[in-house]
Amino acid sequence: MFARRHWPYSTLPDALTAWSATLRCATATRAKYHQQLTVLLATTDLARLRATDLPLFAAQIAQRWPGRGTRNRARTALRTFLSWGCRHGLGHRSLTLDAISEALPLEAHTPPSPPVPSPLPLVTLQALLPSLPLRTRALVALHLALALPPAALVTLCLSDVTLAPRGLIVHLPTGDREIVGPAISEARAYIKHRLKGSGGDLAAPLFEGCAGCAISPSYARKQLHGVAVAAGMPGSLLAAVRQQGGGLGGW
Repeated sequence: MFARRHWPYSTLPDALTAWSATLRCATATRAKYHQQLTVLLATTDLARLRATDLPLFAAQIAQRWPGRGTRNRARTALRTFLSWGCRHGLGHRSLTLDAISEALPLEAHTPPSPPVPSPLPLVTLQALLPSLPLRTRALVALHLALALPPAALVTLCLSDVTLAPRGLIVHLPTGDREIVGPAISEARAYIKHRLKGSGGDLAAPLFEGCAGCAISPSYARKQLHGVAVAAGMPGSLLAAVRQQGGGLGGW
């Protein structure tokens, strides 16, 4: 036997009008609620609605509206309307507030997955280095070893580097960094060349350009970008290093 409750509204528009009068939302939002509920409930006998009918509404919402926000608005409208209707005699006694909430949950926002870092092609870089000018080789080596941007690299002076027995010590504002490894031999060779050419002036820029001045950050950036392109990397060398946790030492 159908456990009927007394539903006083003979048509859907009458019910929606009565329900709308209880809402505290913008007129535009109310109109969208009306539009979606008219579509969802057009062929529904509200007086005989059961809790077992709710999954059908959930499926209709998922199929009809592609956007998560639009689907959630439809669910909110239907949940609010049916919850109001339950208090006014809508449907079968199985149609409870808990049944409505359980059958029509809102979709949570799922953030996009972070991009997977492209592996740094060290083998390609190591094969490429011998073909580059000595200064560019040193620039690349220190850029990757220290994870310093071009603007910081070009401020280094000869006094900021010390040739250690097995590698190189770089004196940074954050502290000394000792780096060793195959690639540092490129930087060591360049530093020896600069020390010889500077006449012992340790205040001279490490990466010297024209007229004894340091190369500009934009020029250093251009050189590093050219190496990244030649190595087949989609982004910058520094971005690839940072994605993998920082400097690569002597790699």
